[in-house]
Amino acid sequence: MMRMSGRFLDAFLAVILVFGSGVLSPVTAAEWGTLKARFVFDGPVPKREKLLLNKDVEVCSKEHPLDEDLIVNPESRGIQNVVVWLELKRGESLPAIHPSYAEGESAKVRLTNHSCRFSPRIALLRTSQTLVLGNDDPVAHSTVAFLTYNQPFNYGIAPGTVEGTKLQLDKVETRPAQISCPIHSWMKAFLLVQDHPYMAVSDENGQIEIRDIPPGEWTFRVWQEKAGYVTSLTANGKKLDDKKGRYPLTIKGGTTSDIGDTPMTAADFE
Repeated sequence: MMRMSGRFLDAFLAVILVFGSGVLSPVTAAEWGTLKARFVFDGPVPKREKLLLNKDVEVCSKEHPLDEDLIVNPESRGIQNVVVWLELKRGESLPAIHPSYAEGESAKVRLTNHSCRFSPRIALLRTSQTLVLGNDDPVAHSTVAFLTYNQPFNYGIAPGTVEGTKLQLDKVETRPAQISCPIHSWMKAFLLVQDHPYMAVSDENGQIEIRDIPPGEWTFRVWQEKAGYVTSLTANGKKLDDKKGRYPLTIKGGTTSDIGDTPMTAADFE
């Protein structure tokens, strides 16, 4: 029997895993790429204000929630909660999915109520995963999702619920869908549903990273809740414009495509 070298065996197993996940084309381990970017605020950093509370004030004011529609780090000037995802064009095939994503393919994604706010603010869900609604607070909440392609829902969540209603959303949502709590009118979050794992939310320094993407030119969509679609993007110092926030970006195998900083001003959020 022929003996395989370690390198050949690793590549062979990667191909087997990719085929086994039901995607369309194999890509060897050395061919995957990574996308990085950073979103920064250009101008005086906006101050986050305390939200007006009109229900369960004694409980909700203990960690008084601040507005979250635009969060800018005063030190790094990074813009938090910008969403970037790979968007397939009409008729375009689902890209190969790296084996490292297999472990999370059927994972639970928890969207909970904590200190009278939703956590996380932006939830990312694959169609193969399970959305779990929870409530860490000592008061009841309601979770309402204004979905377009999946069935909208409205569930009451009892106090102290670790794992409440579990949902399977099997259709792609073309943009983040709003989540709200009618009991507490200030509470808001967003849920993006995709049939692949190639999506990310910018961290407290405005950085996003999407790893292990198959090489090629893909369309990435960029959105922020107050701005809507991000209509200007800076890629390697070159400004790109698109009213719908769609940007073609080239991913090279075995490398990191760091497109650099995209500055945004107050006018982008008006």
